[in-house]
Amino acid sequence: QMGDMFPEIQKNTDLIKEILCEEEDSFARTLDRGERLFEQTVAKMPEGTSVIPGASVWRLYDTYGFPVDLTRIMAEEAGLRVDEDEFNREQERSRELSRKKKGGASGPDNVVLDVHSIAHLNKQGVPRTNDEPKYAERTTEARVLAVFTGKDFVTEQAQSIATNPDDVPVFGVLLDRTNFYAEQGGQEYDTGSLVTLDMSSEFTVENVQVYGGFVLHTGFLKYGSLKVGDVVEAQYDVLRRLPIRSNHSATHVLNFALRKVLQTEEADQKGSLVAPDRLRFDFSYKNSIKPEEIRDIEAMCNKIIGENLRVYAREVSLSDARQINGLRAVFGEVYPDPVRVVSVGADIDEVLKTPQDARWANYSIEFCGGTHVSGTADMKVFVIIEETSIAKGIRRIVAVTGEEALKAQLVHRSLAAEVK
Repeated sequence: QMGDMFPEIQKNTDLIKEILCEEEDSFARTLDRGERLFEQTVAKMPEGTSVIPGASVWRLYDTYGFPVDLTRIMAEEAGLRVDEDEFNREQERSRELSRKKKGGASGPDNVVLDVHSIAHLNKQGVPRTNDEPKYAERTTEARVLAVFTGKDFVTEQAQSIATNPDDVPVFGVLLDRTNFYAEQGGQEYDTGSLVTLDMSSEFTVENVQVYGGFVLHTGFLKYGSLKVGDVVEAQYDVLRRLPIRSNHSATHVLNFALRKVLQTEEADQKGSLVAPDRLRFDFSYKNSIKPEEIRDIEAMCNKIIGENLRVYAREVSLSDARQINGLRAVFGEVYPDPVRVVSVGADIDEVLKTPQDARWANYSIEFCGGTHVSGTADMKVFVIIEETSIAKGIRRIVAVTGEEALKAQLVHRSLAAEVK
Protein backbone atom coordinates (compact mmCIF):
# COMPACT_ATOMS: atom_id res chain seq x y z
CA GLN A 1 0.00 0.00 0.00
CA MET A 2 2.91 2.38 0.64
CA GLY A 3 4.86 1.29 -2.45
CA ASP A 4 3.77 4.25 -4.57
CA MET A 5 5.03 6.77 -2.04
CA PHE A 6 8.14 4.76 -1.08
CA PRO A 7 9.26 2.83 -4.19
CA GLU A 8 12.26 1.39 -2.31
CA ILE A 9 9.78 -0.83 -0.42
CA GLN A 10 8.89 -2.66 -3.64
CA LYS A 11 12.49 -2.60 -4.81
CA ASN A 12 13.89 -4.20 -1.64
CA THR A 13 10.98 -6.38 -0.53
CA ASP A 14 13.10 -9.42 0.33
CA LEU A 15 15.61 -7.35 2.31
CA ILE A 16 12.85 -5.57 4.25
CA LYS A 17 11.25 -8.92 5.12
CA GLU A 18 14.62 -10.27 6.23
CA ILE A 19 15.25 -7.24 8.47
CA LEU A 20 11.73 -7.40 9.96
CA CYS A 21 12.09 -11.12 10.69
CA GLU A 22 15.50 -10.53 12.28
CA GLU A 23 14.13 -7.72 14.46
CA GLU A 24 11.11 -9.84 15.40
CA ASP A 25 13.38 -12.72 16.43
CA SER A 26 15.61 -10.31 18.38
CA PHE A 27 12.65 -8.82 20.25
CA ALA A 28 11.28 -12.30 20.96
CA ARG A 29 14.63 -13.23 22.52
CA THR A 30 14.52 -10.02 24.58
CA LEU A 31 11.05 -10.93 25.85
CA ASP A 32 12.01 -14.52 26.67
CA ARG A 33 15.11 -13.42 28.53
CA GLY A 34 13.24 -10.61 30.30
CA GLU A 35 10.52 -12.98 31.47
CA ARG A 36 13.11 -15.36 32.93
CA LEU A 37 14.89 -12.50 34.69
CA PHE A 38 11.58 -11.15 35.98
CA GLU A 39 10.81 -14.56 37.47
CA GLN A 40 14.29 -14.70 39.04
CA THR A 41 13.76 -11.24 40.55
CA VAL A 42 10.41 -12.23 42.05
CA ALA A 43 11.85 -15.49 43.38
CA LYS A 44 14.54 -13.56 45.28
CA MET A 45 12.04 -11.28 47.00
CA PRO A 46 11.46 -11.94 50.72
CA GLU A 47 8.37 -14.00 51.48
CA GLY A 48 5.32 -11.82 52.00
CA THR A 49 6.71 -8.90 49.99
CA SER A 50 4.39 -7.55 47.29
CA VAL A 51 6.55 -4.68 45.99
CA ILE A 52 9.17 -5.30 43.29
CA PRO A 53 12.27 -3.14 43.84
CA GLY A 54 12.38 -0.25 41.37
CA ALA A 55 16.13 -0.76 40.95
CA SER A 56 15.51 -4.26 39.58
CA VAL A 57 12.86 -2.99 37.16
CA TRP A 58 15.17 -0.22 35.92
CA ARG A 59 17.98 -2.74 35.46
CA LEU A 60 15.73 -4.97 33.37
CA TYR A 61 15.10 -2.03 31.06
CA ASP A 62 18.50 -0.33 31.11
CA THR A 63 20.59 -3.46 30.64
CA TYR A 64 18.31 -5.85 28.76
CA GLY A 65 15.87 -3.55 26.99
CA PHE A 66 12.87 -5.25 28.64
CA PRO A 67 9.88 -2.84 28.39
CA VAL A 68 8.92 -1.26 31.71
CA ASP A 69 5.21 -1.34 30.83
CA LEU A 70 5.43 -5.08 30.32
CA THR A 71 7.14 -5.49 33.69
CA ARG A 72 4.28 -3.57 35.31
CA ILE A 73 1.69 -5.78 33.58
CA MET A 74 3.48 -8.98 34.66
CA ALA A 75 3.74 -7.66 38.21
CA GLU A 76 0.02 -6.87 38.30
CA GLU A 77 -0.84 -10.34 36.98
CA ALA A 78 1.27 -11.83 39.79
CA GLY A 79 -0.48 -9.70 42.40
CA LEU A 80 2.56 -7.45 42.80
CA ARG A 81 3.40 -3.84 42.12
CA VAL A 82 6.51 -1.89 41.16
CA ASP A 83 8.16 0.54 43.55
CA GLU A 84 7.70 3.51 41.20
CA ASP A 85 9.50 6.01 43.44
CA GLU A 86 12.62 3.84 43.56
CA PHE A 87 12.36 3.24 39.81
CA ASN A 88 12.28 6.99 39.12
CA ARG A 89 15.23 7.56 41.46
CA GLU A 90 17.28 4.85 39.76
CA GLN A 91 16.44 6.28 36.35
CA GLU A 92 17.54 9.77 37.34
CA ARG A 93 20.61 8.42 39.15
CA SER A 94 21.66 6.51 36.05
CA ARG A 95 21.32 9.62 33.91
CA GLU A 96 23.33 11.66 36.39
CA LEU A 97 26.09 9.06 36.63
CA SER A 98 26.35 8.85 32.84
CA ARG A 99 27.11 12.57 32.75
CA LYS A 100 30.09 12.18 35.02
CA LYS A 101 33.52 11.68 33.56
CA LYS A 102 34.55 8.07 34.04
CA GLY A 103 38.06 6.86 34.79
CA GLY A 104 39.85 10.19 35.16
CA ALA A 105 43.31 10.09 33.54
CA SER A 106 43.33 6.30 33.49
CA GLY A 107 41.11 5.69 30.46
CA PRO A 108 40.53 2.39 28.66
CA ASP A 109 43.38 3.11 26.23
CA ASN A 110 45.87 2.94 29.13
CA VAL A 111 45.00 -0.64 30.14
CA VAL A 112 47.12 -2.85 27.89
CA LEU A 113 48.67 -6.30 28.09
CA ASP A 114 52.44 -6.06 27.68
CA VAL A 115 54.84 -8.97 27.15
CA HIS A 116 55.16 -9.51 30.92
CA SER A 117 51.38 -9.67 31.37
CA ILE A 118 51.05 -12.13 28.49
CA ALA A 119 53.87 -14.25 29.94
CA HIS A 120 52.00 -14.30 33.27
CA LEU A 121 48.81 -15.50 31.56
CA ASN A 122 50.71 -18.22 29.73
CA LYS A 123 52.36 -19.33 32.97
CA GLN A 124 48.96 -19.52 34.68
CA GLY A 125 47.63 -21.63 31.81
CA VAL A 126 44.97 -19.10 30.76
CA PRO A 127 43.77 -20.10 27.26
CA ARG A 128 43.56 -17.70 24.31
CA THR A 129 40.13 -16.14 23.76
CA ASN A 130 37.72 -17.91 21.44
CA ASP A 131 36.32 -15.02 19.40
CA GLU A 132 34.37 -16.98 16.76
CA PRO A 133 31.02 -15.77 18.19
CA LYS A 134 31.85 -12.22 17.01
CA TYR A 135 30.55 -13.03 13.53
CA ALA A 136 27.09 -14.25 14.50
CA GLU A 137 26.00 -13.87 18.11
CA ARG A 138 24.64 -10.59 19.51
CA THR A 139 24.79 -12.05 22.98
CA THR A 140 26.77 -14.97 24.36
CA GLU A 141 27.52 -16.47 27.74
CA ALA A 142 31.16 -16.42 28.80
CA ARG A 143 33.29 -17.04 31.86
CA VAL A 144 35.65 -14.47 33.38
CA LEU A 145 39.20 -15.88 33.24
CA ALA A 146 41.17 -12.85 34.45
CA VAL A 147 40.71 -9.32 35.81
CA PHE A 148 43.54 -6.89 35.01
CA THR A 149 43.96 -3.48 36.65
CA GLY A 150 46.56 -2.28 34.17
CA LYS A 151 49.34 -3.22 36.56
CA ASP A 152 48.29 -6.42 38.29
CA PHE A 153 45.94 -9.36 37.91
CA VAL A 154 43.37 -9.54 40.71
CA THR A 155 40.68 -12.06 41.57
CA GLU A 156 37.94 -9.46 42.02
CA GLN A 157 37.09 -5.82 41.33
CA ALA A 158 34.34 -4.29 43.46
CA GLN A 159 34.76 -0.54 42.90
CA SER A 160 31.97 0.62 40.60
CA ILE A 161 30.52 3.87 39.36
CA ALA A 162 27.77 3.32 41.93
CA THR A 163 30.27 3.30 44.83
CA ASN A 164 32.97 5.59 43.36
CA PRO A 165 31.15 7.91 40.92
CA ASP A 166 33.95 10.50 40.84
CA ASP A 167 36.89 8.13 40.45
CA VAL A 168 35.76 4.75 39.19
CA PRO A 169 38.73 2.58 38.14
CA VAL A 170 39.08 1.40 34.56
CA PHE A 171 40.27 -2.19 34.21
CA GLY A 172 40.36 -5.09 31.77
CA VAL A 173 38.50 -8.39 31.64
CA LEU A 174 39.51 -11.58 29.82
CA LEU A 175 36.80 -14.10 28.91
CA ASP A 176 36.98 -17.67 27.67
CA ARG A 177 34.92 -16.63 24.63
CA THR A 178 33.61 -13.35 23.26
CA ASN A 179 31.29 -11.94 20.61
CA PHE A 180 33.01 -8.52 20.78
CA TYR A 181 35.13 -7.46 17.82
CA ALA A 182 38.61 -6.42 18.91
CA GLU A 183 40.14 -3.56 16.93
CA GLN A 184 42.17 -4.94 14.03
CA GLY A 185 42.46 -4.78 10.26
CA GLY A 186 41.44 -1.12 10.29
CA GLN A 187 38.06 -1.86 11.90
CA GLU A 188 37.28 -0.18 15.21
CA TYR A 189 36.34 -2.14 18.32
CA ASP A 190 32.89 -2.95 19.66
CA THR A 191 31.47 -1.48 22.85
CA GLY A 192 28.77 -2.95 25.06
CA SER A 193 28.39 -4.67 28.42
CA LEU A 194 29.09 -7.80 30.46
CA VAL A 195 26.29 -8.66 32.87
CA THR A 196 26.35 -11.46 35.45
CA LEU A 197 23.55 -13.95 34.98
CA ASP A 198 21.94 -12.99 38.29
CA MET A 199 21.95 -9.32 37.18
CA SER A 200 23.88 -8.31 40.28
CA SER A 201 26.78 -6.76 38.34
CA GLU A 202 27.29 -4.92 35.06
CA PHE A 203 30.61 -4.06 33.41
CA THR A 204 30.55 -1.40 30.68
CA VAL A 205 32.92 -2.25 27.82
CA GLU A 206 34.50 0.87 26.32
CA ASN A 207 37.32 -0.67 24.30
CA VAL A 208 38.36 -4.10 23.02
CA GLN A 209 41.90 -4.99 21.91
CA VAL A 210 43.67 -8.26 21.19
CA TYR A 211 47.16 -9.07 22.51
CA GLY A 212 48.74 -12.32 21.37
CA GLY A 213 45.37 -14.02 21.07
CA PHE A 214 44.01 -12.63 24.36
CA VAL A 215 40.98 -10.37 23.79
CA LEU A 216 40.95 -7.69 26.53
CA HIS A 217 37.67 -5.92 27.27
CA THR A 218 38.40 -2.64 29.06
CA GLY A 219 35.94 -0.39 30.81
CA PHE A 220 34.38 0.16 34.22
CA LEU A 221 31.93 -1.42 36.63
CA LYS A 222 28.51 0.17 36.51
CA TYR A 223 27.39 -1.63 39.67
CA GLY A 224 28.14 -4.77 41.67
CA SER A 225 31.46 -6.60 41.48
CA LEU A 226 33.25 -8.84 39.00
CA LYS A 227 35.50 -11.74 39.87
CA VAL A 228 37.35 -14.58 38.19
CA GLY A 229 34.96 -17.47 37.55
CA ASP A 230 31.84 -15.33 37.12
CA VAL A 231 29.61 -16.27 34.19
CA VAL A 232 28.41 -13.23 32.28
CA GLU A 233 26.24 -12.43 29.32
CA ALA A 234 28.34 -10.50 26.80
CA GLN A 235 26.38 -8.17 24.56
CA TYR A 236 27.84 -5.68 22.12
CA ASP A 237 26.20 -2.38 21.13
CA VAL A 238 24.26 -3.25 17.97
CA LEU A 239 23.72 0.40 17.05
CA ARG A 240 27.50 0.88 16.93
CA ARG A 241 28.22 -2.43 15.17
CA LEU A 242 25.70 -1.93 12.32
CA PRO A 243 27.26 1.21 10.75
CA ILE A 244 30.75 -0.23 11.28
CA ARG A 245 29.97 -3.38 9.32
CA SER A 246 28.26 -1.26 6.65
CA ASN A 247 31.38 0.88 6.26
CA HIS A 248 33.63 -2.19 6.20
CA SER A 249 31.67 -3.77 3.36
CA ALA A 250 31.71 -0.42 1.58
CA THR A 251 35.52 -0.40 1.84
CA HIS A 252 35.60 -3.67 -0.12
CA VAL A 253 33.18 -2.32 -2.73
CA LEU A 254 35.25 0.87 -3.03
CA ASN A 255 38.46 -1.15 -3.48
CA PHE A 256 36.78 -3.03 -6.34
CA ALA A 257 35.34 0.13 -7.95
CA LEU A 258 38.73 1.86 -7.91
CA ARG A 259 40.31 -0.88 -10.02
CA LYS A 260 37.43 -0.88 -12.48
CA VAL A 261 37.02 2.87 -12.94
CA LEU A 262 40.72 3.72 -12.93
CA GLN A 263 41.38 0.62 -15.06
CA THR A 264 44.50 -0.33 -13.19
CA GLU A 265 45.82 -2.99 -10.83
CA GLU A 266 48.12 -0.33 -9.39
CA ALA A 267 45.52 0.83 -6.83
CA ASP A 268 46.73 -1.33 -3.94
CA GLN A 269 45.42 -0.79 -0.42
CA LYS A 270 47.90 1.01 1.82
CA GLY A 271 45.75 1.55 4.87
CA SER A 272 42.17 1.88 6.06
CA LEU A 273 39.93 2.97 8.90
CA VAL A 274 36.45 1.59 9.48
CA ALA A 275 34.56 3.63 12.07
CA PRO A 276 30.84 4.05 12.84
CA ASP A 277 30.68 7.47 11.19
CA ARG A 278 32.97 7.04 8.18
CA LEU A 279 35.42 4.91 6.26
CA ARG A 280 38.88 5.92 5.12
CA PHE A 281 40.77 4.13 2.35
CA ASP A 282 44.40 4.80 1.41
CA PHE A 283 45.74 3.35 -1.85
CA SER A 284 48.65 3.65 -4.24
CA TYR A 285 48.04 5.66 -7.42
CA LYS A 286 50.50 7.98 -9.13
CA ASN A 287 48.06 10.28 -10.90
CA SER A 288 45.46 12.66 -9.57
CA ILE A 289 41.87 11.45 -9.80
CA LYS A 290 39.57 13.50 -12.01
CA PRO A 291 36.18 14.71 -10.72
CA GLU A 292 34.35 12.58 -13.28
CA GLU A 293 36.30 9.52 -12.12
CA ILE A 294 35.24 10.20 -8.54
CA ARG A 295 31.62 10.40 -9.70
CA ASP A 296 32.02 7.11 -11.59
CA ILE A 297 33.58 5.39 -8.56
CA GLU A 298 30.73 6.56 -6.35
CA ALA A 299 28.16 5.56 -8.97
CA MET A 300 29.61 2.05 -9.30
CA CYS A 301 29.53 1.58 -5.52
CA ASN A 302 25.88 2.66 -5.42
CA LYS A 303 25.07 0.37 -8.34
CA ILE A 304 26.42 -2.60 -6.37
CA ILE A 305 24.44 -1.47 -3.33
CA GLY A 306 21.28 -1.22 -5.44
CA GLU A 307 21.75 -4.76 -6.74
CA ASN A 308 21.58 -6.07 -3.15
CA LEU A 309 24.28 -8.65 -3.73
CA ARG A 310 24.75 -11.22 -1.00
CA VAL A 311 27.97 -10.98 0.99
CA TYR A 312 29.62 -14.36 1.55
CA ALA A 313 32.29 -15.15 4.15
CA ARG A 314 34.04 -18.37 5.14
CA GLU A 315 37.45 -19.75 6.04
CA VAL A 316 39.51 -21.23 3.21
CA SER A 317 42.94 -22.84 3.18
CA LEU A 318 45.52 -20.20 2.33
CA SER A 319 46.85 -22.14 -0.66
CA ASP A 320 43.37 -22.55 -2.18
CA ALA A 321 42.42 -18.93 -1.52
CA ARG A 322 45.51 -17.59 -3.27
CA GLN A 323 44.38 -19.34 -6.47
CA ILE A 324 41.22 -17.22 -6.78
CA ASN A 325 41.30 -14.95 -9.83
CA GLY A 326 40.94 -11.29 -8.85
CA LEU A 327 41.52 -11.88 -5.14
CA ARG A 328 42.65 -8.77 -3.26
CA ALA A 329 45.00 -8.83 -0.26
CA VAL A 330 47.12 -6.21 1.51
CA PHE A 331 50.70 -6.40 0.27
CA GLY A 332 53.13 -7.49 2.98
CA GLU A 333 50.37 -8.67 5.34
CA VAL A 334 50.86 -12.08 6.97
CA TYR A 335 47.62 -14.08 6.81
CA PRO A 336 46.65 -17.11 8.92
CA ASP A 337 45.97 -20.54 7.47
CA PRO A 338 43.08 -21.07 7.02
CA VAL A 339 42.23 -17.50 6.06
CA ARG A 340 38.82 -15.84 6.04
CA VAL A 341 37.62 -14.83 2.57
CA VAL A 342 34.86 -12.26 2.04
CA SER A 343 33.12 -12.11 -1.33
CA VAL A 344 30.53 -9.60 -2.53
CA GLY A 345 28.15 -11.32 -4.91
CA ALA A 346 30.04 -14.53 -5.66
CA ASP A 347 29.37 -17.73 -3.70
CA ILE A 348 32.74 -18.78 -2.30
CA ASP A 349 31.87 -22.47 -2.67
CA GLU A 350 31.27 -21.91 -6.39
CA VAL A 351 34.43 -19.82 -6.70
CA LEU A 352 36.57 -22.60 -5.23
CA LYS A 353 35.30 -25.08 -7.82
CA THR A 354 36.92 -23.04 -10.62
CA PRO A 355 39.18 -20.51 -8.86
CA GLN A 356 41.01 -19.43 -12.03
CA ASP A 357 37.80 -18.55 -13.89
CA ALA A 358 38.05 -15.04 -15.38
CA ARG A 359 34.56 -14.08 -14.20
CA TRP A 360 35.67 -13.91 -10.56
CA ALA A 361 37.65 -10.77 -11.40
CA ASN A 362 34.26 -9.06 -11.79
CA TYR A 363 33.53 -9.46 -8.07
CA SER A 364 35.02 -8.03 -4.89
CA ILE A 365 36.84 -10.94 -3.22
CA GLU A 366 39.27 -10.23 -0.39
CA PHE A 367 41.02 -11.70 2.63
CA CYS A 368 39.29 -10.14 5.64
CA GLY A 369 38.61 -10.92 9.29
CA GLY A 370 36.13 -8.09 9.82
CA THR A 371 32.35 -7.94 10.21
CA HIS A 372 30.14 -7.27 7.19
CA VAL A 373 26.56 -6.73 6.04
CA SER A 374 24.58 -9.74 4.79
CA GLY A 375 23.55 -7.94 1.61
CA THR A 376 24.86 -4.81 -0.09
CA ALA A 377 21.50 -3.02 0.19
CA ASP A 378 22.12 -2.84 3.95
CA MET A 379 24.57 -0.03 3.19
CA LYS A 380 21.69 2.04 1.74
CA VAL A 381 23.84 4.59 -0.07
CA PHE A 382 27.53 5.46 -0.56
CA VAL A 383 28.89 9.03 -0.69
CA ILE A 384 32.50 10.15 -1.14
CA ILE A 385 33.13 13.23 0.98
CA GLU A 386 36.88 13.66 0.46
CA GLU A 387 39.61 12.63 -2.00
CA THR A 388 43.16 13.84 -1.55
CA SER A 389 46.85 13.01 -1.80
CA ILE A 390 48.52 12.18 1.52
CA ALA A 391 52.00 11.30 0.20
CA LYS A 392 53.76 10.86 -3.12
CA GLY A 393 51.93 8.12 -4.97
CA ILE A 394 49.42 7.59 -2.13
CA ARG A 395 45.85 8.88 -2.25
CA ARG A 396 43.04 8.83 0.31
CA ILE A 397 39.29 8.57 -0.05
CA VAL A 398 36.95 9.27 2.87
CA ALA A 399 33.36 8.15 2.43
CA VAL A 400 30.16 7.51 4.39
CA THR A 401 27.26 5.08 4.10
CA GLY A 402 23.79 4.67 5.52
CA GLU A 403 22.41 7.49 7.65
CA GLU A 404 25.63 9.50 7.46
CA ALA A 405 25.51 9.30 3.65
CA LEU A 406 21.91 10.49 3.61
CA LYS A 407 22.92 13.44 5.80
CA ALA A 408 25.77 14.24 3.40
CA GLN A 409 23.36 14.22 0.46
CA LEU A 410 21.03 16.63 2.28
CA VAL A 411 23.94 19.00 2.96
CA HIS A 412 24.93 18.78 -0.71
CA ARG A 413 21.42 19.63 -1.89
CA SER A 414 21.21 22.52 0.56
CA LEU A 415 24.52 23.99 -0.59
CA ALA A 416 23.61 23.48 -4.24
CA ALA A 417 20.34 25.34 -3.71
CA GLU A 418 22.19 28.24 -2.05
CA VAL A 419 24.63 28.48 -4.97
CA LYS A 420 21.76 28.64 -7.44
